[in-house]
Amino acid sequence: MALVNKQTNWVLVVEDEVGIRELMSETLSRIGYRVLECGNVNEALKLCTNQRFGCIILDYQLDDGGNGGQVAASIRDNKGGMNYTTPLLMISAHPTYEVLNQVGNQINSALVKPFKFDIFEAKVKELCPLLVS
Repeated sequence: MALVNKQTNWVLVVEDEVGIRELMSETLSRIGYRVLECGNVNEALKLCTNQRFGCIILDYQLDDGGNGGQVAASIRDNKGGMNYTTPLLMISAHPTYEVLNQVGNQINSALVKPFKFDIFEAKVKELCPLLVS
């Protein structure tokens, strides 16, 4: 039986640069999201297996040699997984054809680093509207 992805205020931030990851997490927490964060592909995949998210933010290039594209592909290939339909936002300092080609296929949207945090905030709200308790 396939799992249905219900909307949730939980957001996963996958970013290897600690300072940027903390700024994204603080921004999202301040406006009402609950945030989990990690810095590599293996942690991200483990979290996506055990937790349903309203949105997943993926840095494209990660220090462990992996990338956000691998995480996106794994999530989208697992049709019965908790996050199969979860909106994915890819961020990249160097958007390549590969990253841009994923928009509409595996990822829902992309942002280029550096970005303004008000634009980041608006993009996340667009992908994952906050639920009122």
